[in-house]
Amino acid sequence: MNNPLSPARFRSCSSLQSPIKACPRSPVSFSSPLRLLQWPGISSLPPSPMKVGERATARASLSVGQALALAALCASVAVIVATALSSVLFSDTLYDFDYALSTRSLLMNTHGTSSSLLNLTLAAYTKTTLELAATGKTFMNNDSFANSTVTSHGWPMIALLMSFPNSGTSFTIHMTREASNTTTATNYALEGDIRNKPSVPVYKGSIGSQGPWLELISNREMSIPPRYILTKTHCKGFCSGRVCGADKTIQTVRSFAIGCLSGTRAIETNRGLEKVEITYDAKLVGKAIHIFRHPLDNIVARFHLEYNVQRARGNTAFTDAFTKDENGFKRWCRLEDTNRSLLAHRLIDKRLRQVMAAIPCFNDFYRYIQWHNLAFSVSHDLNLPTMILHYDNYSKDFEATRDNLLNWLELPRVANGVKFHDGKVYRSYYTLEEKQAIHAFIREFSSAETWKHLINYDFESNDAPAPNVTVELSAVL
Repeated sequence: MNNPLSPARFRSCSSLQSPIKACPRSPVSFSSPLRLLQWPGISSLPPSPMKVGERATARASLSVGQALALAALCASVAVIVATALSSVLFSDTLYDFDYALSTRSLLMNTHGTSSSLLNLTLAAYTKTTLELAATGKTFMNNDSFANSTVTSHGWPMIALLMSFPNSGTSFTIHMTREASNTTTATNYALEGDIRNKPSVPVYKGSIGSQGPWLELISNREMSIPPRYILTKTHCKGFCSGRVCGADKTIQTVRSFAIGCLSGTRAIETNRGLEKVEITYDAKLVGKAIHIFRHPLDNIVARFHLEYNVQRARGNTAFTDAFTKDENGFKRWCRLEDTNRSLLAHRLIDKRLRQVMAAIPCFNDFYRYIQWHNLAFSVSHDLNLPTMILHYDNYSKDFEATRDNLLNWLELPRVANGVKFHDGKVYRSYYTLEEKQAIHAFIREFSSAETWKHLINYDFESNDAPAPNVTVELSAVL
């Protein structure tokens, strides 16, 4: 398998640029047709003025290679014009974009006019897909662009939705889908809207066999995003339960990055649907969204998820012992904290061990801070433009938060999206002393960037909202 973190993924920058800023992408070149005059041989035609006889001689002296080049130019123009016309004549569906891309190497080798026409066609394609999404028209559900191969000019690229579990992942995905009428993707098979379906890759061919997967909803027609497809990932280091010890919790930047690109695929077998592990190439990723939720609320939400899972399994012993309230949460934390392997690990220094041991659910709070620290590191190392999204901003200004998100993904807004329900605040589950101790641990263990986004969260009152932080673009960004 190819290295998903190949150095080719890292864009080179000028030595004058800040090492934490992403290199700007080169703009698409719309070369002038006058570049025809710069082709080898043609630019060497005798200059004017010339006599009529001399001009005729010059025209007749074109080499066989020049004649073939002109013939290739004419052929490529015909191919691209025909392809572009098809997108106009059949505007309710998407023309076979793969065919146009299959001529890319020939056309780009000609440079000049032929290359420019290809770029113009691709730009027209992007405009067409935006218009289709805005009008509700859909792409053909076949082996055309719905599963297209990514090239240097192909779309969509992956926009990772990097989220610690239960921090607003599902709401963000559903809101994006409903507001734009475009589909989303995921790294994980057999969950959510595709829980009983074999995995459908975003891209066709061998590159698509490693994910991610389209989240296709039955009896629902949606467009494929034209530029970036929002793709769910929890990366790594988010496990829970007493069996989740230090060996599964502590991660490096590399292991975390590979986790962001990994997941599972559901395939049909004689025994039914089965999962296989996958990892795709980082070069497929174009940008990211990094979600923050107040840590006090996020850890309680993790307990609520575990409660719901056990209830769905009919595990009454769990639901009776750990009721879905403050008392049940405290008992759950005490049970989780019986696993002390993290405190004893050689990478946990004495000072960090002291502040960790003083807080409830120390294993999960460690995972929360480590996760955000590593998410920033991966964005930097992969030079990913990344938007920081605070979950509570949905409550403060839903419309602005929604529109900022859609703009980041370069998606049209065709509907209002789903309603955000306030009230999922659980600060009262902790005593004041516990909140102060948790705050001290977070300050001790957070990286500078993580602390920047947590410093203004309220750890004193029981029901105070998160800080009024606007959706921002991180500096790697």
